[in-house]
Amino acid sequence: MSKANWSPEMTTIFCNLAAKEKEKGNRPTKFLNPAGYKNVEVGFFQQTEKLYSRLQFKNKWGSLRTLYRDWLILKNTSTGLGWNDETNTMIADDEWWKKAGEVSHVRKIKLSCG
Repeated sequence: MSKANWSPEMTTIFCNLAAKEKEKGNRPTKFLNPAGYKNVEVGFFQQTEKLYSRLQFKNKWGSLRTLYRDWLILKNTSTGLGWNDETNTMIADDEWWKKAGEVSHVRKIKLSCG
């Protein structure tokens, strides 16, 4: 199975479909149940003409959860950040981004070295 390619529009479609399945009660745990995944697969194909598997949707769900968790940590605990309600974006000065880049680089090295 090949890796799924996700455009921003496809991600939005997936999120909207998954939210509808949650509202229907098709997400009793951290993930959708089989009926929920089937409905997402069908709805996604109807809107995108892309046939993705349950595993590809589950992987996307997991990566979005990780991104959301990291975003919450940044938004709620990092100093030197602001929030723009109009654009739904974080506000940071160049110095903050420079430091964040240095930390990110060190983190990637530590992760790749085990």
